[in-house]
Amino acid sequence: VGPPQLRPDRGLAAPQRVEAAERVRRRAVQEQEIRLRRVRLEAGRLAVEADAKWNGQQYLELLNTSADREGPYIVSNARVSYYSSDDRWDVSAWVKNLADRRYRGYALDLSGLGFEQSVYAPPRTFGVTVSYRWRPGGR
Repeated sequence: VGPPQLRPDRGLAAPQRVEAAERVRRRAVQEQEIRLRRVRLEAGRLAVEADAKWNGQQYLELLNTSADREGPYIVSNARVSYYSSDDRWDVSAWVKNLADRRYRGYALDLSGLGFEQSVYAPPRTFGVTVSYRWRPGGR
């Protein structure tokens, strides 16, 4: 960030910080999310769910240095669930970060000290969840 500049129309201002704040404000405009869900009634209920979220290029810190820039990416998840007809038990198989996309969720540029810290989002994970309720309909 450069030295503050005196502007007759605005007073004392640091133009680079104003620009950084404007970029952070625009970040939310570049996010899109899609969800799909389908439920069928047969001998219980089957739900198939998928969602995807697209994030445009963003800066992870307010100063907007190249070390803080994260390119655009898409993250998708999927889940298949079966619910018993008496609603006592259900079983779900799920996958998070389906395409195993590697992206940063946080970055701290300490290049003045000789290093940078980045925290990456979890890789693709999958599992099965089984639930049983002792009282039907109770959650």
